[in-house]
Amino acid sequence: MGDLNDLEILGEESKSDQENVVYSPYRFNRHFILKALHPYTWLPIVWMYGTILFMNLFNTRAFEKQLPRPALYDIMFEMFPSVGLARSNAFALQWIPSNVANICLTIMFFVILISYRPKHWRSVFFVYSGVLIFRTLSFSVTVLSSPCEGMPNCPCSDFRFMDFGASTSRLDIVINYTAAAGIGGLSQPQCGDLLISGHTIMITILCVFVLEHVKHRNARLFVYFWTIIGCISIPLFRNHYTIDVIYAVLIVVLAYILYDIWRHKYPKMRIVRFLEGQAGNIRAPLWRYNIHNLLLQEQAGNA
Repeated sequence: MGDLNDLEILGEESKSDQENVVYSPYRFNRHFILKALHPYTWLPIVWMYGTILFMNLFNTRAFEKQLPRPALYDIMFEMFPSVGLARSNAFALQWIPSNVANICLTIMFFVILISYRPKHWRSVFFVYSGVLIFRTLSFSVTVLSSPCEGMPNCPCSDFRFMDFGASTSRLDIVINYTAAAGIGGLSQPQCGDLLISGHTIMITILCVFVLEHVKHRNARLFVYFWTIIGCISIPLFRNHYTIDVIYAVLIVVLAYILYDIWRHKYPKMRIVRFLEGQAGNIRAPLWRYNIHNLLLQEQAGNA
């Protein structure tokens, strides 16, 4: 009984403390550290990066199969042939709208995690990883010719980069691909992974997540603008074929539909509860950790 009384007193003190304290992401304490180091926090992120490493390993094989050949016919290439010439400017190629869209939407994603504290954030990483596995299968079985063939600054049509053993190991290339996160700045170009567009997958998934939580009209228009401009710019700058972008959007939408059906049909399944933030002490944000609830759960576990 003494333990329960102490627990009640501590609970009252913690409640009074919470009323007088303004929480912020910079308020670190031991419970924040313990929650941040908890495997449940990092498991979805580790799984995602493991999937990316797996994809990039197959990417090197697809690059070896992508011999320099004329680009396939594409309606966007025919309608806007001069846009591809902008590849001659390295700065413009580095900061094409698709890269800017990825950066803007990623920033909004993390702002939402901090501000709205959605419990189902793990499902985003789960869906993204699943789509990347499908993407790996797609470009592994069908290797398309480089869409930038004949355009300036097209390393994917350069024979010098296809001898992987000449300058660096395949593992180093995979690690560099993963670290670059698709933005660029690599000495070894990332080619062969055309069907389907990875940039479009990322933009679409972030767009769906952000629109789910942002209701302000101007903010939603901002998201729509960068999503549309980012996706259109990918074939315009000859980084992908138009069909790569279309398939990417369709696959992401299909993946979300299938996930939604699954989580509603099996709401009590352990992995569904985990992805939806309903398992155990998995809550967000980390810095709003309730010590009173923690002690109650520990007391119940000991009993």
